[in-house]
Amino acid sequence: KIIDGSIKVGDHPIDISGTLAFDINSDVTALPYNTFERVLDYLRVYCKMSCDTFHYKPTCISTKKIQDLPNITIVYNGENINIPPKIYASVISDKEGGSSFYLNLKGTGIGMPYECYVTPSFKYAIIFDANFMSYYYTVFDFSTGNNLVYLYTAKHPHPPGPNPDPNPDNTLL
Repeated sequence: KIIDGSIKVGDHPIDISGTLAFDINSDVTALPYNTFERVLDYLRVYCKMSCDTFHYKPTCISTKKIQDLPNITIVYNGENINIPPKIYASVISDKEGGSSFYLNLKGTGIGMPYECYVTPSFKYAIIFDANFMSYYYTVFDFSTGNNLVYLYTAKHPHPPGPNPDPNPDNTLL
């Protein structure tokens, strides 16, 4: 449960509350619709980005290359979870002068179409997808009855350039 939290797009915070959940059967991270819209607004300004948001996975065009897009950081209860652009953006074309990509984020809600619908208990949930879980070594611990999830940064080759992968400390959800 998120008691005191925010989502940061670069340095721009958006206050959030709700819960964190995991869905290994999804290929996009889900945000409550109002939060999704605000994240998109910051990305549009920061990245000079435009998106076709009428699809399950929005198609976006940016003047920036994928590796130059900002990290999205979820800050909750004193912990940080970094989501680098290689998780929330799938490359269609990435060349000098800009990129096109699928945005691996979606807005969810109670009255949304089938692929964006969530039940009332998940109305304010951030639901991490399989792409996110493949970036982290994800451990589900139900042995104590506390239903804990541990995230450890998995080893990934570091691409050359100014923006190496984030290497957060182990995070307990």
